[in-house]
Amino acid sequence: MRIDGKIIVTRKGDRPVQMQDPLTYLQAPKTGTAIVEAVAMDQLKTWAAETEIADGTGAFAQGRSLEAVSRQPSATTRGAGRV
Repeated sequence: MRIDGKIIVTRKGDRPVQMQDPLTYLQAPKTGTAIVEAVAMDQLKTWAAETEIADGTGAFAQGRSLEAVSRQPSATTRGAGRV
């Protein structure tokens, strides 16, 4: 998805598709032509909630390395490990 800026997407066997309008995304079916579509604000909010880590929450993937950073007004504490 493109919120701002310009993107050119090239899929094997297709001509390049330019995304230059704000709030658009690329519909890219396995077969057929890719199409640039507008993103509705409610859909953008849904996707943002799925991809942004909100204050007081976290995210991890099993089997991956991780680093935890805890910031307090006077100090920063770091820790590392595996999930």
